[in-house]
Amino acid sequence: MKLILVRSVLIFLGVFLSLSACYPQKTLIIEEDLINTKKEALRSGDEQLNVALKKIIKDANAILTTPDLSVTNNKKKIAPSGDKRDYVSVGQYWWPDPQKPDGLPYIRKDGKTNPDFYKYKDNSYLRKMAANIRLLSVAYYYTGDEKYAAKAASQLKTWFLNDKTRMNPNFNHAQFIPGRNQGRRDGIIDARSLVDVIDVVGLLEGSISWTKENENELKGWFKSYLNWMQTSKIGTGASRLTNNIGTAYYMQLISVALYTDNKFLARKIIKNDIPELIDHQFDKEGKQPEELKRTKSWNYSLANLNYWFRIARLAEHVGIDLWNYETPSGKSIHSGYNWLLPYANGEKKWEYKQSGKTDYRKSFGSINQRGIRKYRDNTSTLPASKNNKIKSRSISGESDDRSPILILIE
Repeated sequence: MKLILVRSVLIFLGVFLSLSACYPQKTLIIEEDLINTKKEALRSGDEQLNVALKKIIKDANAILTTPDLSVTNNKKKIAPSGDKRDYVSVGQYWWPDPQKPDGLPYIRKDGKTNPDFYKYKDNSYLRKMAANIRLLSVAYYYTGDEKYAAKAASQLKTWFLNDKTRMNPNFNHAQFIPGRNQGRRDGIIDARSLVDVIDVVGLLEGSISWTKENENELKGWFKSYLNWMQTSKIGTGASRLTNNIGTAYYMQLISVALYTDNKFLARKIIKNDIPELIDHQFDKEGKQPEELKRTKSWNYSLANLNYWFRIARLAEHVGIDLWNYETPSGKSIHSGYNWLLPYANGEKKWEYKQSGKTDYRKSFGSINQRGIRKYRDNTSTLPASKNNKIKSRSISGESDDRSPILILIE
């Protein structure tokens, strides 16, 4: 325990580890060495990667002829500000109060989606935009075909840069609740897919369609968003949340700081704020008490661990090892991974509330791939993988369950 405590102190005093502090920042979460290796394997005829790439190309081709998405597209539900460029969504689990004539203020029904949620299109457009840019950028990286970069660049310009269609860099009206507010701090969760955008935009490097000027403009948008996150009532309020939404906030804050070349801020956040959040969110076994209260406890536990894995990856860019960090009270991301793994493997039955049908093994696939890479040297807790001699816990046949894009980037 003394060794753990000493190590923790050293990390957060700024004695930065040699993990990957010198990683080039073409990507922030995707591991560049990994995709470079996969690119070489494709050239050597790797069958699984070739099958995945063919599917990626097919899906990317389908996007080429679709119109670019924007928060202004055929907008019928406009934010209280009256500006079509302001993002707006309504609280997903909030419903009219049947005891009130006008239904106001709305009341919460956890896990039950109000159909009106889908009438506000900005959320679905944002997620689809991010997914399309990731798909197109990955297709361009592996094929070098300019048409994929051109479409990705067009979509980026439409959502972030063009004055008439760009989204304003705030989430002031995200997940508002009728009768209660015009936007709330919990709405910051809607912005989580922005991390995917800035993760892959570097893959467009070398494209004639995405210039250095475009890149600087995009960084300008995210600098404004970073300022909003740190100064607005909703942004600062989200920083105080201690559940998965708080994790998603810090995942965004760190990634945007890194993307906008503010390593000092990223390092400061990781050193000052992250240890306390880990200490609150995990117990010593690795359980996530805040997420286990939910009606879809597996989904929320898994989503939150995914955010933590992303934060740990981001921390590598400033030389900090969160993968193996343990708080003075014995809490860690590693224990969170180890605690969920037996349920994914089928060794244990999930005893917490989980509405709907759930494929525990398949849903754990992407996280497990990262877990194998990061914890494969921990021979004391992870048994040998079937696929190699390095010590690791794994799910047999894991890679066959993953989506084509995850096969290519994870």
